Amino acid sequence: MIAFISKNTWSNPLSALPLALQRKKLKQLARRSRGYRGLQTKWTIRGVYFMTLWKTDEALNDFMSQPEVQAIFDTRIRNIEVHTIRMAAINFIPWREVTALMTRNSKELSNTQKLVHN
Repeated sequence: MIAFISKNTWSNPLSALPLALQRKKLKQLARRSRGYRGLQTKWTIRGVYFMTLWKTDEALNDFMSQPEVQAIFDTRIRNIEVHTIRMAAINFIPWREVTALMTRNSKELSNTQKLVHN
């Protein structure tokens, strides 16, 4: 299993509104994709964490390379700061560990090509 985690932070609270709509759309797209295993979300005052589980890295790459997904992330990175990390996981990772991992090991997403790993 692969965990894909994104930390999305903003300075303007209104930037959070599109994230709720994007979450719904991404969840619909993910459910139709092979290998999707679930989503957990944690909202904070200045950001939101999204954690999805995927059966394989290939399934995650297939999802991330879809044009609709690329467009959503392209819009997102223009409006807020996005950091991502992907790692092997047996199950969902506890949020306390997620926040520590993101602080130490995440990479800022500056373009959508970084979503797909080779």
